Amino acid sequence: MNEVSSGAARPDAVRDLSAALQAQQPVGPAASDELAQNFLARVQRDIDEQVDQRLQQSLANWKGPRSVATAGKDWRDVAVTSLIIGAILTVAKASDLGVAGIAVVWGAVIAVNIIWAIVSIVRMVL
Repeated sequence: MNEVSSGAARPDAVRDLSAALQAQQPVGPAASDELAQNFLARVQRDIDEQVDQRLQQSLANWKGPRSVATAGKDWRDVAVTSLIIGAILTVAKASDLGVAGIAVVWGAVIAVNIIWAIVSIVRMVL
């Protein structure tokens, strides 16, 4: 359970609930104060248990950082795909593009691979 919530309930909440209980029941102020404190402590415990349960569920569903092996496989897939696309563009348009056009195609392939590598590293860290 959460250590923060182990203290007493807030005095204003106890006072408000105590006043409401006094209006409903013919008991003395001391008894209604105790009832209010017990009630609020129980509500606080219930809320803490619910928060703890939700936190545990969130942690259980969290997949954590990606493994290096998974990131490496993604990287190889992107590298091979970009090389195939670059080769196809080079073969298909070599006569139309000339040397400058081929340099642009392969520069774009290199840029895509560098950007993907940076994105993969950032995703691995996060």
